[in-house]
Amino acid sequence: MSSSQAQDYRLYGTSQPPAEGQHVAMLDLTFVAEGAQLRRFCVDQREIMRSVGLVIRDEFWGTHHLLQQHLETRSEHRQWWRKVEGIVASNDDKPVLDWRLEMDIRGDRLSIKAELSARRDFSTCRAGLMLLHPLDGVVGAPVSVIHSDNQQEEGVFPDLISASQPFFDIAGLVHSPAPGLVLDWRLSGDVFEMEDQRNWSDASFKTYNRPLALPCPYVIEAGQRVEQRIELTVLRNQDYRP
Repeated sequence: MSSSQAQDYRLYGTSQPPAEGQHVAMLDLTFVAEGAQLRRFCVDQREIMRSVGLVIRDEFWGTHHLLQQHLETRSEHRQWWRKVEGIVASNDDKPVLDWRLEMDIRGDRLSIKAELSARRDFSTCRAGLMLLHPLDGVVGAPVSVIHSDNQQEEGVFPDLISASQPFFDIAGLVHSPAPGLVLDWRLSGDVFEMEDQRNWSDASFKTYNRPLALPCPYVIEAGQRVEQRIELTVLRNQDYRP
């Protein structure tokens, strides 16, 4: 391992260099696009999303390198779109999983769609979209949780660090990180739940796919396709009433 790889490992927990990000500004929206991730998504300089994107773990919770083979980006006045495609390779460097991610921002709406296709049986602990919420404006704030049966639960983001998952079976989240600003999240394609990343010294809450209570690792079978989507609508000049 070279000295630069050793430094990357100490800083990021991997010898792979950090991805080079593209800073994007669309009027009052700003964010950083890094391959299959969007980071530091802000409205009027307020961070409303720490990151969202595709994460694929191996059967030991290691993070697979997403080998990027195609990237296409379009940017206009109030629209930004990106398609990223690539593969995950096995230890013998043969492709085992194809992945595709589409990111679409139009005005105050964000859509992230992930597609996975296994070339052969693929063992994983987690494969799909992951969303990180910042702490500012979120800790201790009320939130409406929409479950997969469309039932709505009124709750509160934990103030003190929560050792267990704050919310289970998440199909939607509605909350207000600042007065007059409401975030409406919708998640589909799998069962999502949330954990408090402060347990691991990270300043975020993480909403991720596949409940930890299910058997792990699991197998995406050869020929199987997985599709997931996360959508955000930013509602302005509105009061949140749980």
